[in-house]
Amino acid sequence: MTYRSLIIAVFGLCLVIGVPASGATVTVDIPSSAVTCDSTTFSVRINKIIDGQVSAHVVSNSTSPQSFVLKINGLQHGDQDWYVNGAYKGKKPDSEFAKGIALSLPGRVVSPDLFRCITSVEDRLSAEVERIKDNRESEHVRLINTLRQAQDWVNVTENTDKWARSMDVVVAPSDMALLVKSSSQIATSEKVQQVFVTSCHLFQQARDRMYDNIKDPDLRNEAVVSLTPVDLKFSYYIVNGKAKGTAVVVNYTNMPISGKVTPAVPTGWKVSAKALDFKNLASGKSCKVDFALVPPKTGGAPPASLRAQAAITLGYDPFWASFTLTAEVAKGATVQVPVVPKPEPKPAVGPAVAPAPVPAPPPGMNPSNGVRARE
Repeated sequence: MTYRSLIIAVFGLCLVIGVPASGATVTVDIPSSAVTCDSTTFSVRINKIIDGQVSAHVVSNSTSPQSFVLKINGLQHGDQDWYVNGAYKGKKPDSEFAKGIALSLPGRVVSPDLFRCITSVEDRLSAEVERIKDNRESEHVRLINTLRQAQDWVNVTENTDKWARSMDVVVAPSDMALLVKSSSQIATSEKVQQVFVTSCHLFQQARDRMYDNIKDPDLRNEAVVSLTPVDLKFSYYIVNGKAKGTAVVVNYTNMPISGKVTPAVPTGWKVSAKALDFKNLASGKSCKVDFALVPPKTGGAPPASLRAQAAITLGYDPFWASFTLTAEVAKGATVQVPVVPKPEPKPAVGPAVAPAPVPAPPPGMNPSNGVRARE
């Protein structure tokens, strides 16, 4: 078999958050049409090998900047022209590529607030779509369309971020016509920022418009919960014979949230706490609410289980949304809501997907998809 028209994609993906810069080595072997990397903090593949020319793709799986050494074995014809993301870099002898050339890739280029807003919502959306996908009632159908549209926003945003942390390297003999080209699109830091800001804004519009398009209050609340990465961790315990509880609210959205924790105590019981409400909880921060259950004067055993709700509001003019997280836990236990099952791992082998156009809400969003612009 000749190298002509040989197209292979060898891809291994593992997301690593916040690792330090590494000195990984990516090795392309032209005779065996193989590419390897000695670090899981990079994904690598060969785009094309044609008559000894090679196009290789490298993605950094870290949100921190990384360096690596690219080695290419099997080059011929001496001097080689080389290109990075389509830009001509000059000539190098094949021996220099065999020894290795040093390259680097940037890390995350957007703020942590924007990044966590998108990456924290993916599993929640998948879980809610799976839960209601077979219900054909009109409100469920509208909601499914909205949630799947939101999944598209996540995919576009994450792909754009990934392509900003990637490069195509093309190497070809200087005395031959160029037969392989870069396959990737370049996502600049400005483009990535624009996509993240747009997607986070679309999520807030979707939360707001649930109140116009979903009339079932329970379905609407679950929909807003699935679109909003906020967690409630609730514990109920007995200390020296006294019933106590702790609620921890964690904000993964890109904006502040405010709300109030309300324990559901038995008739005659009261709640004692310094404060049950919280205001302007910033992105990435948590709020701890401690309280005690005060029995009636007639006494009584603490309840075997306890339920608490966190009513939460977030937004900005003119897009606001409210939702409630509810948790029930037995004495001596802790529970976290929402419960988000992890989806099946995505296949590790396959071609990369170029970033789609920046998601943008069309004027007067179609109400049939569950989201429309405020009139």
